[in-house]
Amino acid sequence: MAATIIKENKMTNRPKSSRLDGAGAGALVQSGLSAGGLACLLALLCAQPMSAGFVLGPHRTVFCNIPVGRKVPADEFGSSLNIMNQTSAPQTYLVEIKKPSQVKRELLFGYEEIPDVKFVIPEREMVVEANSAKPVRLWSNIPDKERYYNRKWEAEIVVREKTTGFGVELEGQLWIETEAKPAVADPQARLGEDFLLAPAILDLKGSRDAARVKLYNLSKSALTFLIVSASPPEGAREMFIPYSAGFERLADQEWITPSIKGEEQIKRIKQGREIAPQKRIRIEPGAYKTINVEMNVPPKKEYGGKRESFIFVRCPELNRSKFVRIRITAP
Repeated sequence: MAATIIKENKMTNRPKSSRLDGAGAGALVQSGLSAGGLACLLALLCAQPMSAGFVLGPHRTVFCNIPVGRKVPADEFGSSLNIMNQTSAPQTYLVEIKKPSQVKRELLFGYEEIPDVKFVIPEREMVVEANSAKPVRLWSNIPDKERYYNRKWEAEIVVREKTTGFGVELEGQLWIETEAKPAVADPQARLGEDFLLAPAILDLKGSRDAARVKLYNLSKSALTFLIVSASPPEGAREMFIPYSAGFERLADQEWITPSIKGEEQIKRIKQGREIAPQKRIRIEPGAYKTINVEMNVPPKKEYGGKRESFIFVRCPELNRSKFVRIRITAP
């Protein structure tokens, strides 16, 4: 008997297709299933547990600064995913990587679909003992090509029970941020892409620090860019962005200040007060502008530790948004 997969909602661990009501039964009869066959199907469904016998967690995971050009264990650059077998017997699970478009999932703000699912290699088949958890082993193997540096990709991990009967399938989101590189070697050779931030990840130290990020226009026409810290630029759809493993939100995002030579400043008001202005700049095709990033965190113990902030860049003409992840380590 071929396996039937019941997809699960990751947030609730309840099957999406676990309910067969009167209307559904009627539709099956109308489609040609006999009353006797329907009775057998209903009996089989009632004999199956209609909630998952396992959990995949966390169902959202970010991997930061994944090396380009060599195979590495992904969990060295983020947190591990675990399969938790909630049954009283050992179970076998099958693991697969898919593109978000394959599961009809909308991409997270600032991320692109992974170009090739072969860039993430999972342990294809896993046995998990009864009432226990086991980490999913993942490797990253991104080819050493210039265009794969400073990228933010999204992929889906799909785990299902290996069974000849009714099985459950769970999905999780993987966000992969590739190795940060400070510059693009030959922007003219990459014309026809959109735009790029380099490096796309900054590591700052202490309470006062500074760095630079290059904003490249890799399209074939001049483009306008909006730059802001604290929250996504106006017109961008604000969505949850995951923090790196072990990092927390910076208490005040306005302690990070981006500036760019020749910028036009646009005032912003939020809840009746003026907040960090939005910066606007126009860049010719194949050229870049430098974003100067200054950090000024009050030297207080409660603001120390490992914190994160972001700088967001939006291009209205392309309707695309990207961001720089800023990781701060302070005493």
